[in-house]
Amino acid sequence: MGTKFITELRCQFLQALLFRFSAQHDCRLADCQPTASRPIIQERTETSQTISLLAHRDDSHFVVNMAALHNATQLRRVLPRALTVPRPIYADRKAHHVERAAVLRQSQIVKRAETQEKRRATLAKKAEQGKARKVPAVTEAEVDEGEQEDEGQAGDTRRKKRKHNH
Repeated sequence: MGTKFITELRCQFLQALLFRFSAQHDCRLADCQPTASRPIIQERTETSQTISLLAHRDDSHFVVNMAALHNATQLRRVLPRALTVPRPIYADRKAHHVERAAVLRQSQIVKRAETQEKRRATLAKKAEQGKARKVPAVTEAEVDEGEQEDEGQAGDTRRKKRKHNH
């Protein structure tokens, strides 16, 4: 008798069903926090790595990605306009872009300086190793000169090929 009730309820619910969609819980709005952890299972074996488990604080706030749904138009017809209107993430998008670009430019300058310092340290280390082996060390200036000579030789080779072809 209990099975009959569930079957009837399920059939009535399916008749009212218009379409399917995926809704994700809005943990950011509800400020859900990890409350526990469990080991990650890989190939039926527990590993030493763990994964955090969240405890949702409410069951009334969800996020639906309207831009990625194959049935977004149907969903827009059902939901009120206030829930489906696109909302910009930043009030002034251009100002936000300029601000982020300035931050990235500064971080790039720092990264380049760190790379140059690392290169100098590597050259100094190689020079020390060269002295220990009594092999002439290569300086940064000689490396730069060598690169310029290589470029010049490549240009000479190209010129020679052109002369032979004409």
